[in-house]
Amino acid sequence: MAALDRLAHERYGKNVLALAVRFILDQGPTIALWGARRPDQLAPIDDVLGWRLDDETRVAIDRVLAELITDPSARSSWRRRRATRPTAASLLFDHEPARIATR
Repeated sequence: MAALDRLAHERYGKNVLALAVRFILDQGPTIALWGARRPDQLAPIDDVLGWRLDDETRVAIDRVLAELITDPSARSSWRRRRATRPTAASLLFDHEPARIATR
C-alpha cells in the first residue's frame, strides 16, 4: 500500500485513503459510506472532495496492483472484477482478502 500512498501524495498531495474513496466516487452514480464513530473521524472527507482521478493515474494504480498481488487466486478474482470495472484498483476496495507483497 505504500506505493499507492506515494502515488496519491505525488500526484494529488493526498493519502491512500483519499485515493481509495475518490476511486469509488469516480465510478459513477455511487455512494462511499464513511463509518465514523467520532466527529474527528469525519475530517478526512475534505481530502476526497474537489478533484478526480485522471486516466494516467488509473493506469498507474493498475501497474502497482499487478506488481503487488502475489496470490494467484486473488489475481484471477481481480481479473474477473476488472471485466466489470474500469481498473484493477477495485481490488483495493472490495472486502475479499488478497495477499499483498510487502516491500
